[in-house]
Amino acid sequence: MATEGHRGGAVGGAGIVAVVVLALATASAHGAGATAPVAIGDYEAAPVVDEGGTYSTGLFSVAREAGKRTVVPTEGFDAIFYPDIGKCDQLALPLLASGVPIKRSGRFHIEERTPVEAGAVAVDWKGRWTKAKRVSGTITIKLAGCSSTVSWTGRKVG
Repeated sequence: MATEGHRGGAVGGAGIVAVVVLALATASAHGAGATAPVAIGDYEAAPVVDEGGTYSTGLFSVAREAGKRTVVPTEGFDAIFYPDIGKCDQLALPLLASGVPIKRSGRFHIEERTPVEAGAVAVDWKGRWTKAKRVSGTITIKLAGCSSTVSWTGRKVG
């Protein structure tokens, strides 16, 4: 059975289904979150600060572990270092975790608490690859009533 179209033409049910399927396939291939694969290698990251601002550089690598990409310590370092402006802690602490999984969408997220003399440094670090070798995100660090949230950017080095 045909359905009357806008200009008086007939449109078959199969034609409507084909258009909907084509639209869904195009949206999923080119939709939000479609990115190039995250590049394996070493990365440096820095908070977005005013010119002359001080910070600790984030140093980490991306490796393939069990077939999945993971943020891991850079060779020569024992830990993953996140970018930090040092507002709430001047300790330049690394993550305790030995790895942070990267989702297929190119995103990662870790929340962690590191015990220190003044209590515990709480870190909430999020990132997303915008291109295969470029990553950006936010980091929130809390300690003893102080809270600092900054944006950061990173890139593959070497």
